[in-house]
Amino acid sequence: MKTIYSPKHHGHSGQMEVTSDGLVPGFEKPSRAEYIKARVEAVKLGPILPPQEHDIAIAKRVHAAPFIDFLNDFEALGYSLIAPERLETQAVLASAVPAPPKATRMVLGAGTGFNAAACYWPAFGAAPHVAAAECGHTTLAIEGDEERDLQAALAAGRGRASVERALSGNGLREIYGWICARDGRPGNAATSAEITQAATAGTDEQAVAAAHLFLRLLGRVVGDLALTFLPYGGIYLYGGVCRALAPLVVATDTFRDAFRAKGRMGPFMADFEAHLLVDDRVALAGCVEWLGIATASRGNAPVLRRA
Repeated sequence: MKTIYSPKHHGHSGQMEVTSDGLVPGFEKPSRAEYIKARVEAVKLGPILPPQEHDIAIAKRVHAAPFIDFLNDFEALGYSLIAPERLETQAVLASAVPAPPKATRMVLGAGTGFNAAACYWPAFGAAPHVAAAECGHTTLAIEGDEERDLQAALAAGRGRASVERALSGNGLREIYGWICARDGRPGNAATSAEITQAATAGTDEQAVAAAHLFLRLLGRVVGDLALTFLPYGGIYLYGGVCRALAPLVVATDTFRDAFRAKGRMGPFMADFEAHLLVDDRVALAGCVEWLGIATASRGNAPVLRRA
């Protein structure tokens, strides 16, 4: 049997995972890949080969073309919003007006990076569609002296500070390190998981400050994207950092106030509702929705049934 192995597997090294029980140590670790590789070698299971690129034509030999496509993670998340009532969510912001049944919905999140996608229904009755984007690489919007100083630190050696330089797990760690250096205090937390734990528990003053600065930036970016996509059908937050900071997102005003701080558009921002996605099956649900659309597009093919 062939085993495919690359040293790049060591990059899959999440410190913590979010489960229904909260934050737990990450299951995927570099040591796990090395353990499996060593066992394959010990029992002489077969050759260990580096990965190779394969053309999509190979897949098309055995699968019908309508069932083959590439969805990035946020496209899959976006398609899950076709039926958000099937997903586990936690309310973050209530809307002042009821959501229309087929209004645009938006998902966004901060985890290893940052991105967003909008799910919308075309005006003339076609199937819902998801607009993919690379929002994390847009330039971070800042306000005030504190954020200007942070922006300079994030941009150092990089030319600029993008959104995901701040709004990601690494971004939270950099914000925390910057606050510790500014305050002249050593950091007690080494990873983003430790920072979120300390911030939600209130046991580390710098971690709390970093979390609130993070949520302020997040609220502003989410508000900007809401004005861009007009997701009257709802805004859905996802990603490990958003979920880990859920107690502060829900129980404090930091995110909400930054989201609605849009000057003369402030009252308009109350028309958007927001939810936190706490369902680990969201991306798979989105793939199922996409497959249902692809199946129906074949005309005489049966429509995919959902459990």
